[in-house]
Amino acid sequence: MIQAVIFDWAGTTIDYGSRAPIIAFQAAFAAFNIPLEEAVIRQDVGLDKKIHIEKMFADPAIWTAWTAQGHTTDRDAAIDKVYAQFQTSITAILTQTATLKPGMAALAAYLTAKNITMASTSGYTRQMIAQLSPLAAEQGYAPVLNVTSELTDGVGRPDAAMLLKAMQRLHLDNPQEVIKVGDTVNDILEGKTPVSSVSVCLRAAI
Repeated sequence: MIQAVIFDWAGTTIDYGSRAPIIAFQAAFAAFNIPLEEAVIRQDVGLDKKIHIEKMFADPAIWTAWTAQGHTTDRDAAIDKVYAQFQTSITAILTQTATLKPGMAALAAYLTAKNITMASTSGYTRQMIAQLSPLAAEQGYAPVLNVTSELTDGVGRPDAAMLLKAMQRLHLDNPQEVIKVGDTVNDILEGKTPVSSVSVCLRAAI
């Protein structure tokens, strides 16, 4: 019997098309005169946002464009600069794209009626989720628990650390009683952790 459904946020429960992070990434890099195509960003959507920036800087074309502008050649410092700008950019756009996806309010009502717990894991930070939560609640979606990589020592998707943490905090040790819902490859990889590994990790965590 299903005990909990653990959702992603952008593109899954709210923000059809996951527009907020795309716009914010483009704005963050544009602040340093680096244009980014949407297709490049979408290759790794769903990751922790700082890790996502790290992966984009691993693209030789993006790193060459960055250094050609005379920016720092210290890769870690470059990641920190863009991430700080991303946080500013995403704050400005989050509330504008916080509309529940069609059918989400009805699904939330159904799960509540069936006493199935709703929780979330996300590539967003705790602060970003704090912005979104009251807006989503007004529309009928209010997960009881939101897990970000700040609770897993910075380990986000595609690793299952956030999913394991959510299960631990919900006192669930059987992964067959949990449904993970997301809209990206990294969400799928998070949810495909072998059953035996999940059980072992949960016992170790507890």
